[in-house]
Amino acid sequence: MSPAPAGQESIVLATPGARHVVVAGGHRTVVTATLVWKSAVDLDLHCFYRLTTDALGVGPPQGVFGRVKRALLGPPTDGHVFWKAPGVKSERPWIVLTRDAGKKSAAGDHEEQLVFFQMDKIAHALIVANIFAKPWNSFAEYDGAVTVGYEKERFRVPLTEATRGSWCVVARVDNTGDTLEVINVNETVKRIPKIDPFIRPPR
Repeated sequence: MSPAPAGQESIVLATPGARHVVVAGGHRTVVTATLVWKSAVDLDLHCFYRLTTDALGVGPPQGVFGRVKRALLGPPTDGHVFWKAPGVKSERPWIVLTRDAGKKSAAGDHEEQLVFFQMDKIAHALIVANIFAKPWNSFAEYDGAVTVGYEKERFRVPLTEATRGSWCVVARVDNTGDTLEVINVNETVKRIPKIDPFIRPPR
């Protein structure tokens, strides 16, 4: 990510549920999510996304077979970008993971970045960090943080969750309203996260 302009500070979202509008009317803005850390650990940045149905021309399932298939396989608009499937810029999913850092779990200046090239095609996205091969550790043991934003504005989410578990849903992107919103989540889960529990309103 390019440096912040002189005099501009990153907004820190330290409270789960805190919301920030990235840019009013900015559905076509190129957004980045950058994970940085120095500790001797292999952290990985993941994105679980849901594209708009317009992006792929996908309609509702047809007939009983279509509904059963959708229930078993999930929406065809859903997907996962990570080190094994780093994404594509010019076609689905219009999201790219630029590098896989920290693979030897050595201390140093580590950085991984997700780039969202066409936000108008993305309805929802979960920005997720993973502690590779250490399921009983917690993110609070390390010094990681994720910065989300675009060239004129950014905010920072420190990875402070003390609950033990290797998956931390850092933030979610909601692009279904009039403005593009990024919401701090900072919640540890035991298994690979799914989008629906994080976008459904609480009961």
